[in-house]
Amino acid sequence: MTKEDLKSFKISDQAKAPVERAKGKTEEPAPSSVGFPHIEALVESAAPDLGGLESRLAQLNEMAKSGSNKDKLAAKKAAAAYEKAKALVLYLLETKARLSGQSTSSPGPG
Repeated sequence: MTKEDLKSFKISDQAKAPVERAKGKTEEPAPSSVGFPHIEALVESAAPDLGGLESRLAQLNEMAKSGSNKDKLAAKKAAAAYEKAKALVLYLLETKARLSGQSTSSPGPG
């Protein structure tokens, strides 16, 4: 290749065309996540409501009982993640309660 060939070279010439989704195929909305903002809101609230976590966990456990093997496995993995998230929230709430029960005038090190 000569320098003249390189001057006219565009990286976009090498990029593949994006794949378009098939028309008429609708996607199901993604279920709500139990990500950090949701966990933080639960822990920071005065009266945390774990009902949403528990209902989604029940849904996932039901999904793990029916459907294709791939769907069952995915539901089991998601249910395990929700169980861990629930355990985390309970631990954080317990820790928050313990810390708020301590007096703020405790002596520091040194």
